[in-house]
Amino acid sequence: MRYPNEMSGLRFVAKTTVLNTDLGSIYDTTPDFSIKSAVSLLRELPLNFEITFWNRTYSNGKADPGAFVTVRRNGPSLVAMLGNHGWTSNWKVTEIETLASELFANRESRFGDDQEHLGVLIVRAY
Repeated sequence: MRYPNEMSGLRFVAKTTVLNTDLGSIYDTTPDFSIKSAVSLLRELPLNFEITFWNRTYSNGKADPGAFVTVRRNGPSLVAMLGNHGWTSNWKVTEIETLASELFANRESRFGDDQEHLGVLIVRAY
């Protein structure tokens, strides 16, 4: 399987580049995206790849609601880092079920203001 292009519930939207640097591929969810799709996406995350999605419900008590969640594989575990306007958390080992639930709950959250053209998640090599 070519990760994640052949996974159920995802639709490729666009490549993102800044100054000729590949920042990853944007994907949107389709109606058949399920919690099982989210688990598969995370379980099959290759080494040296990361997924970023917007968690609109995250709150840390600061003015900016929500947080970007970036997930990487660290050996057999998944680690996640949160961030938004000027702050980031430390990387933290996080259970796949927790991350899948967050991703599924935010499957319709879009990056940026252009709700029609930007996707739900970014997948990139690092």
